[in-house]
Amino acid sequence: MALSLQGSLANFAAGILLLSFRLVRVGDLVETGDLRGRVTEILPFHVILTTPDNQRVTVPNTLLTNSPFRNHSALPMRRMQWTLTLGRPDDVAAVKEALRRRLASDARLLAEPAPQLYFQDWGDEKRVLAVTAWTATADSLAVQQELLEVLGSTLDAVRGGGRSS
Repeated sequence: MALSLQGSLANFAAGILLLSFRLVRVGDLVETGDLRGRVTEILPFHVILTTPDNQRVTVPNTLLTNSPFRNHSALPMRRMQWTLTLGRPDDVAAVKEALRRRLASDARLLAEPAPQLYFQDWGDEKRVLAVTAWTATADSLAVQQELLEVLGSTLDAVRGGGRSS
């Protein structure tokens, strides 16, 4: 009988740890292994997550105390990153200036820490420019999804205005 209760007692003890140390709270977006979802309930033996595609997942508390997990919403701000590929003929200074102006015009991006633009790769035919900016955690998903197209369009506009046919 004691062996049959071992898992339940472990989950109960893990639930006490989760609540005592406030490792997760209702509303947090967490990820462990291949599970990702928003915490909707914290119960004595398990946590209920709602996944991005609106499925309900029951996670034993020991999964959150015995293995690493990410709490995507625990901190007030997040750093977003995009990579853009430039060709050899692109005017690097003009591209960087246009991207900086575009980043500065988005109210969801924080002025401090300031956005950064730096090269991750510099080859004969292409250069890979990394663009990073900080935003409030609540805005991070929308910013990540929306700004790639905006930054890419900005790059295209600089190319269209700076190249001769």
